[in-house]
Amino acid sequence: MAQSDSDEFEFVDSLAVAKEIAFLRKPDVNKIRTWLNPTNYTASSSEYHRHLSSQAPGTGEWIRETSQFKQWHSSDSHGSIWIKAVPGAGKSVVAASMVDSLARNEGVPVLYFFFRQIIETNRQSRSLLRDWLCQLLHASEIIQISLWDLIEDKKALETVSTDQLWKMLLSGLRSVEKAYILVDALDEMDLDNDFLG
Repeated sequence: MAQSDSDEFEFVDSLAVAKEIAFLRKPDVNKIRTWLNPTNYTASSSEYHRHLSSQAPGTGEWIRETSQFKQWHSSDSHGSIWIKAVPGAGKSVVAASMVDSLARNEGVPVLYFFFRQIIETNRQSRSLLRDWLCQLLHASEIIQISLWDLIEDKKALETVSTDQLWKMLLSGLRSVEKAYILVDALDEMDLDNDFLG
């Protein structure tokens, strides 16, 4: 290849470019959060805090000692761990304990959602996406820029497809080195075709 051909392009780090764009454009994270209209997952009355506050000292610690958890936690393949038990066995309390422990000890984003059929916003699949985007917002300039573009274009959240939100979330997850995602009570989610598409 001739020298002049190599001057016509260069490889760039997309994460570095996203950071630079975010620095220059200064997306308003609080406005983005308001626009996303997440569930009130940080409130003391949220499903997460309700389950976390009901735990006895040491609840859920046993799971961290199992070989399955240790294998999952140390894996580079970012696999899944599924905790199964009968209703009322305490899975939600264990999930809340895991969210709390990972958030305090890992230094990486921890995304979580607690489905609850009797709470309208906590049974909608799209609510999960909005919450996860909010929870990843501070760690991902790619999500900040993507969502800020929608706000600047005066797009209402309702006009943004579920597929588009999924793509933004996945781009955001690729932009962080590691993240944990926990979902509780999937059986209480109202499924819709857009979510599964």
